[in-house]
Amino acid sequence: MSKIETYVQYLEDIAADDSHGYSQDKRYSPDYDCSSFVAAGLIYAGFNVSKFSTTRNLKEQLLKNGWKIIDVNAPRVRGDILLKESVHVVTCTDSENIVHASINEKGGITGGQTGDQTGKEICVMPYNNLGMVFDYHFRYSEMTDNKTPFVSAFIVGNVYTLVYNLCVRTGPAKTYRLKNHDELSADGQKHDTDKNGCLDAGTDVTVLAVTLDADGNIWVQIPSGWICAEENGEKYIL
Repeated sequence: MSKIETYVQYLEDIAADDSHGYSQDKRYSPDYDCSSFVAAGLIYAGFNVSKFSTTRNLKEQLLKNGWKIIDVNAPRVRGDILLKESVHVVTCTDSENIVHASINEKGGITGGQTGDQTGKEICVMPYNNLGMVFDYHFRYSEMTDNKTPFVSAFIVGNVYTLVYNLCVRTGPAKTYRLKNHDELSADGQKHDTDKNGCLDAGTDVTVLAVTLDADGNIWVQIPSGWICAEENGEKYIL
């Protein structure tokens, strides 16, 4: 598993565990605030950042760890970090959703009970529901994460055509759950004639990100989610 996937999966696991809630005065586990939450995930994934990170010093640390600043309005991909300095930081789980430590059960930042009392203190939610303009959009290059650089035939930003009907998943491996029809993008739903969450052969898709799973198969992120692009040397999109 890549460092980025390890990082995001750790945050998702914490968000799904209600023993962890939001707290700024008890922010070093089991509760977290937005920046200590991100720092805990980065440390778990092997990045050299401080446990005491804040929204004021994360930028410098991310840059020192191989993250790059890209256009704040660029399409979001799994693992991207969005930062508004001195205010908030979130992590993208895919192009449409983020995971973050949000606020305690009192609607504040201190004084709450330990653990998630509302199910939303640390959570995954649609990016568009956040209503925040960020200062920085960070992305980590997996090219610096491997001793042998990963070179893919699939290029971010290019459009490819599905050779077969392909199921869409929430993450880049078969261990992630399948999406249903209603979770696909509006355009994706138009190309799911069976309404089973699988895109029809012949559908054109834009690649937003490319990564490998544990078995060396290539997965690409598209607006609807993740699809397998090449498995055991056979290409599923061209």
